[in-house]
Amino acid sequence: WAGGQISGSDALGIATKLAKPYGISVAALCDVGGAIPQFNIMIGESPFEIIERIGRWRGFLAYERSDGSLALAQAGTEVMSSGLGEGKNVQQAALVFAMDQRFSNYRAFLQSFDSFGDNGQGGNLFAQQADPGCTRHRQLDVVAETGMQGQDIAKKRIIWEAARRAGRSQQINATVDSWRDADGELWKPNAKIPVDLP
Repeated sequence: WAGGQISGSDALGIATKLAKPYGISVAALCDVGGAIPQFNIMIGESPFEIIERIGRWRGFLAYERSDGSLALAQAGTEVMSSGLGEGKNVQQAALVFAMDQRFSNYRAFLQSFDSFGDNGQGGNLFAQQADPGCTRHRQLDVVAETGMQGQDIAKKRIIWEAARRAGRSQQINATVDSWRDADGELWKPNAKIPVDLP
């Protein structure tokens, strides 16, 4: 994608414009926020990288649905009719518990350099978020993707970062015997399922 700017469009509008040349439709399954005053596109970013970057500071996930369309959504609440069960439908499974991508403290800065030094210590620091599940000191500094909307966006961005990393630190990878649940529905991304594994 060539670099440039998008002004006055919301996340759904930007995603729809980026996906249109590929014949992919986009649906917002959550509140994706209002118009973005100005959004810079970096040369070489793929359309999905751009959409994912917007999602990080608007607090949503972008993923492909079973029909090939793109969904913009927060963590799902829909529950499938069946799940994973040892001796029922699971052929193999592995659990992943990893702390290597979690941090005890996340800090959001609006710029990658300290241009607000005259504001005192942390003049460029706009938000912090702790992860109580990470018990040793590990800090991650993040540059919020936009500086135009200030502290509210920086706080949402850093809460999303901490929650996303905590979620990805606990995963089940399973091979099941069917593409469908007990009601015949295709397994859906971002849906909840019960798990009965030792």
